[in-house]
Amino acid sequence: MVEAVANGGEFLNVGDAPEKVINNHVREYEPTLEDTFFIIPSGDYQRLLFQGLDLRDREETHLNDFRNFLKVKNLSLPEGYDDDNRMVLRFLQGLKWDYQKTYDEVVEHSEWRKTLNLDFNSYREDLELGVVYGIRRDKNMRPVIIINVRRMIDSRIGVDRLIAVTNFFLEYVIKFAMIPGKIESWTCIFDLKDVGVTEIPKDRI
Repeated sequence: MVEAVANGGEFLNVGDAPEKVINNHVREYEPTLEDTFFIIPSGDYQRLLFQGLDLRDREETHLNDFRNFLKVKNLSLPEGYDDDNRMVLRFLQGLKWDYQKTYDEVVEHSEWRKTLNLDFNSYREDLELGVVYGIRRDKNMRPVIIINVRRMIDSRIGVDRLIAVTNFFLEYVIKFAMIPGKIESWTCIFDLKDVGVTEIPKDRI
């Protein structure tokens, strides 16, 4: 059950070579407008693909204004946020273009990342539980991640351990299963088979 992302009907183990996680069929996929933007009824949008793509005027304006905000406040971002990955744009969009909140969240995120343990051997047994795993891709080539709630309950895995395992797994997916500018997100399915309403572990989900 140490599954990461599967495609072409195969199951792939965490630790497999990147070329097994991303085959030619996945590489050749060309994203649609719907892959790039989520349009809400008001006509506004949320960007879903960031890297290597042309930005819209609003996005360019906010990026420039945010950089000027940092200069005025004599603040600087940690390395790896305002570069080709466009992480800072993700934060800006998610925080509704609030510059101070964006700076605060980026700094907090940077500090949190320093605490991550990404050693596979530390999580092998937890991954074998099959609480969180990947299987194939959706029609837009996004990795499909399954959260098996029945196994989550039966394994009695604690909240802190579950968070650590999930962090490791998602970091693996981001590193090995994405293609910048084409595939930058995943589809998550919560498997509630054989789980009663009163059994759902809200604290862990």
